[in-house]
Amino acid sequence: MRTEIPREQWESFCGQFSGQHHRWIVTITELSPELAGQGDVLEAPDAQVIARDVSLQEIRLQAGSGPLVLRIEAGEGKLRITHQVASPERLELVQTDEGAHRGLRIDSTAGTTVLRFRSAVPPESVDGFLA
Repeated sequence: MRTEIPREQWESFCGQFSGQHHRWIVTITELSPELAGQGDVLEAPDAQVIARDVSLQEIRLQAGSGPLVLRIEAGEGKLRITHQVASPERLELVQTDEGAHRGLRIDSTAGTTVLRFRSAVPPESVDGFLA
C-alpha cells in the first residue's frame, strides 16, 4: 500500500517520520526511471545500493533560493552518509496491508530513491525501546 504525501506537507511529514524512525535500520537504493516503473520498487533487485543496513538519522527538506532538495542522513561515525535527492517530484510512504511502515519512495526527474526498513513494524509497537 502506498500513500502519496502532498507537497505542502513534506516538511512536517519528514520531521515526524524522522522522529518516529530515528535509528531504525534502512537500506537506501536508487533506480533509473525505467526500473522504477517495474513492480515493487522496495524489492527491486537491479537497484543501485547507496547504503545498506545503516541507522536512519534524519530526513529533511531543504528549500531556499535554489532547487528543492530532500536530504537523507544515515549511519553513524565514519559510516555516516548524506544522500540528496534534487528536485523531488513525488514522496510516498510505503506500508504493508496492516499499516506497518516499509519505507519511502522519492521520485525525481533523475530516477527514484528508495528508503527501505530492514523490518516492517508499526512505529507505535517499538515506542520506548530506543533511548
